[in-house]
Amino acid sequence: MPGWPEKRTYIGSRSKRIDAPAKVTGAAKYASDVQPEGWLYGMILRSKWAKAKITKIDLEPARKIPGIKAAILDREGERTVRYYGEELAAVAGTTKQACLDALRAIVVDAKELPFVVITGQIWLRVPTTIRFILSGTLPTWCVGKDIMLKISGEFGTDVAVYKSVEFLGPVVSQLSLGSRFTMANMGVEIGGKCAIFEADEITYEFLEGRMKRPPAAVSPDADAVYEATHIVDVTDLEPMVALPHDPSNTKSVSEVADMNLAVDQAFLGSCTNARVEDIAVAAKMLQGRKVHSDVRMIVTPASSEVWQECARLGYCEVLSEAGAMVTNSGCGACPGGHLGLLGDNERCISSSNRNFQGRMGSPLAEVCLASPATVTASAIAGKIVDPRPYMEG
Repeated sequence: MPGWPEKRTYIGSRSKRIDAPAKVTGAAKYASDVQPEGWLYGMILRSKWAKAKITKIDLEPARKIPGIKAAILDREGERTVRYYGEELAAVAGTTKQACLDALRAIVVDAKELPFVVITGQIWLRVPTTIRFILSGTLPTWCVGKDIMLKISGEFGTDVAVYKSVEFLGPVVSQLSLGSRFTMANMGVEIGGKCAIFEADEITYEFLEGRMKRPPAAVSPDADAVYEATHIVDVTDLEPMVALPHDPSNTKSVSEVADMNLAVDQAFLGSCTNARVEDIAVAAKMLQGRKVHSDVRMIVTPASSEVWQECARLGYCEVLSEAGAMVTNSGCGACPGGHLGLLGDNERCISSSNRNFQGRMGSPLAEVCLASPATVTASAIAGKIVDPRPYMEG
């Protein structure tokens, strides 16, 4: 394509070059059953320093599972794909496939993927790397969502534009895999090309039974060069809320509670926070309580397996009895497609990842982002409140 250089330089721990464009030797594509636009994604990148090739993949097993494909793949792992080759990294066609950074994913715009499929070529510029060292002790009931909202508020949504983001530090071992998936997912919201956690025992435990071969951990080079290092102390972290209309417009829940913001809708769903552990939090908080009469609480599990597991554990029954509506799995209200569109002047508190104007319906509506606990507490109170008293009650 005119204007493309013949080579791209790798800036990082070693000065290397990769041939470009990368050649596609085989690719699979399909239209997601929950994404009617028929977004194309799912090519697999086999990357060597001298060359980069797309190798063949068959995502038919994942296609058959209803739900958000990012959530299915990060939960089911290699049981949902048939692949050929090694040193795998997914090339995903929607930014929310960034969950798959945990599975060596690289995100490209959906509009690029038809070009990849048609021409068999793709350009990849290896990004520079920044890192966030998470220090201190994570307070009770604070999760990955709260950390990411703190980071986006403190550093902005452009701190990692076209950069690889590494999360490390003593707090990482305190985070569940679900919280790590959430943070990798929201790496896009600070501009990141990918967001990565180094594997640990929690990772290996999660991968047990999900891999067709022994997992091969990837670690930074000892002499790795970072463009920037940011230290984030989470010791005094409170549950966080992002106010309209940007994920960086964040405040602590204590500050927001003082604003007395009533909510019309509480949405617990999306690829960011609709896993079993997220819905378990909501069920625990709603046990013996009711959703406020002025609030629609919509719970949309990320996949059919998540839905079924929550039903088996009794969570769906608890939610329903409390007045929440549990929908079929999928993206739900998050992209403004269905199952929870907002009307004029309505306000929603959501566990999703984006709160841009018009994102969930009317451009006159407001979307606030928060953790599943904060979403649930606000559904009970009818306004945005601190979830901690409800968790401890």
